[in-house]
Amino acid sequence: MVRLPLTNAFALPGGQVYYFSGLLERTETADEFAGVLAHELGHVVHRHGMEMLIESSATGLLVGFVLGDMTNLSVAAAAGATLIDSRFSREAEHEADAFAGAAGNRLGFSPLALATLLERIAADDTMSRTLALLNTHPLTDERRAALEALEVAPAATLPAFSEAEWQAIKTMC
Repeated sequence: MVRLPLTNAFALPGGQVYYFSGLLERTETADEFAGVLAHELGHVVHRHGMEMLIESSATGLLVGFVLGDMTNLSVAAAAGATLIDSRFSREAEHEADAFAGAAGNRLGFSPLALATLLERIAADDTMSRTLALLNTHPLTDERRAALEALEVAPAATLPAFSEAEWQAIKTMC
């Protein structure tokens, strides 16, 4: 748990998952929390962090080679690398969402809990559609539709955490 008011979570290539206190404050249910953790674990399982490091380095080298080592063009090269890499990032987000949906079905929590949290966050983000080209995450409605397609009726609907566990998680920060 990272005590910063950011509405985010991320996973490092080695498997460490970080959940910011700002996101925890926006998370209303244990299933939403579990959905985010499962999504981040999806990045770990699919090795997205390592793939992004390799892809980003290769793109940066290619753009720098094509444009030459000119200081005035370094900002343009970085912007070009971001535009090229953002498609790869959105694909990785879809894979991580699919992993979270499958985990929810296997473990008995709803994959739609993640979508509900994403919608709550997106409702406050008036720029999300304007900046969609540079956004590394797919639009929320696309993500909800994909998670709905993955949801199956679990054999037993169990909360991701007991009420006591969920309250302990909520008081971490």
